[in-house]
Amino acid sequence: MSPKGKAIGLFLLLTLVIAGPFWLRKSEQNLMIQSVRRLVILSPHDQRVRDEIGRGFTQYWKKKTGESIDIDWRIPGGSSEIFLLLKSEYQQAFRQIFESRGGVWTHGIAQSFANPVLEGGDGLMAHARRTFLESNVGIGVDLLFGGGAADFQQLAEAGYLVPGDAKSGTGISAIRNQKPEWFEDHVIPSSFAGERYRDPEDRWIGVVLASFGILFNRDVLEEVGIQDEPNAWKDLADPRLLGFLALADPAKSGSAAKAYELIIQQQMLQRQAQGTPEPIREGWLSGLRLIQRLAGNARYFTDSSGKIGLEVAQGEAAAGMAIDSYGRTIRDSIRITNGRSRLGFILPKGGTSLSVDPVAMLRGAPDPILATAFMTYLLSSEGQAILGLQPGEAGGPLHHALRRLPVRMDFYRDLSGESSLSKEPNPFIQVGDFVYHSEWTQPSFVALRFLIRVLFADSHPELVTAWKALVANGMPPKALELFDNIEDAGYDTVRDEITPILRARDKGREIALARAMGERSRARYRAVALLAEKEHRDQLLSTSGVHP
Repeated sequence: MSPKGKAIGLFLLLTLVIAGPFWLRKSEQNLMIQSVRRLVILSPHDQRVRDEIGRGFTQYWKKKTGESIDIDWRIPGGSSEIFLLLKSEYQQAFRQIFESRGGVWTHGIAQSFANPVLEGGDGLMAHARRTFLESNVGIGVDLLFGGGAADFQQLAEAGYLVPGDAKSGTGISAIRNQKPEWFEDHVIPSSFAGERYRDPEDRWIGVVLASFGILFNRDVLEEVGIQDEPNAWKDLADPRLLGFLALADPAKSGSAAKAYELIIQQQMLQRQAQGTPEPIREGWLSGLRLIQRLAGNARYFTDSSGKIGLEVAQGEAAAGMAIDSYGRTIRDSIRITNGRSRLGFILPKGGTSLSVDPVAMLRGAPDPILATAFMTYLLSSEGQAILGLQPGEAGGPLHHALRRLPVRMDFYRDLSGESSLSKEPNPFIQVGDFVYHSEWTQPSFVALRFLIRVLFADSHPELVTAWKALVANGMPPKALELFDNIEDAGYDTVRDEITPILRARDKGREIALARAMGERSRARYRAVALLAEKEHRDQLLSTSGVHP
């Protein structure tokens, strides 16, 4: 079989593996007697969120209408798996419509129907794009609930997410029409500290806040000789953490990708504050170098950010990156005799923004009215309370504390003094002076995920060997300089060369680029290990009076 044929076969197999659980769940549901109205939700959320939100909404709907409903949760994996699934399913669904209208399906159309660059253009590819956007093609799913705002925006631009129609009472457009007070900047702002909280075209809206921090195990830190608790991203580059840091692969975890982006943004902001001539370019490289050191300390790159909390809690790792809800939940679940957890969670000083976890209606939603009601519930005081309060509190969840921070600013103003959330710092104040600049890194966000995977995750064995050699030999300067030499991933190169290849969605060119960069990266790490040992040996000989 040709290399191209093997690549196609591998892609089809990957698609089958990803979509299998999704469609297995669908097949099981098709066996049910369809006597109950059903809402189908695609989500990366865990069982606790699904249980509490599902129970809350079904009761809300029953009270409002007297109607019983069933929520069919589809859980294919993290945000990257969801993106692949949506692309695959919409491609199949649109192909049926396109061919039924006399069109001839080609590889070019498959690559172009969801490409926003083609909007307003001429030719067959642009025609396919217009046809898709004018259609109501669906995949049997009503809503996408959970993930990162950047991923939602990309899905919206592809055309998978829709605003609905205010006249027919569907979608976020209808919610805006019915509840205009919710869309005031003192309730759900359009943006905050640089982070967008809702799509200007009403294709998605934030439900809860999301910040990123460091979860750490005090016992393990003490074992490796670290007395001070971490309070900044750079603290995770401490060589004493070698083999004791938990990281996630950003190609498979949207939350991990966001955390890495924040590390780079902080470096850019610091360079700007210092008056550096090229703060964006220099901050990009210094951020990548810091992530490289973190990767050198990492045990491995897990495929799910949720696993990081388990590693830290079990003492397999001393620290790791975590989204705030996971970090606080795991911290509070483990207590010692005096009531203090052996785990800690902090938001790194000046190193995290306050982004959102959104919800959106999918194109061709089978029940857009019910989907709109679910989104309305999430944004209502009832839905926000279940997300943010503790079991036992009025309006709170029944069994599980979800530890999600409501997106509505007025929720915090209306809290009683006895509320569990009133005892936590107001997140809109806690974020501090960090201002997120989307124009600095968002255009290359897809490239950042690619770079971390290729340079650090795929090359992890060689990277760890190089980092160990540097640490063991006292960080010799020439070897350290070579280790930090990642100029082929510089800001301009990424913007002008790497990002266009990735956005073109040409898998052949992407694979070739990954192979070339990966080989150079592994060769550099091998050279670093050899040079570190040589420099150290030469230094020993020199101090003993023997010239190498």
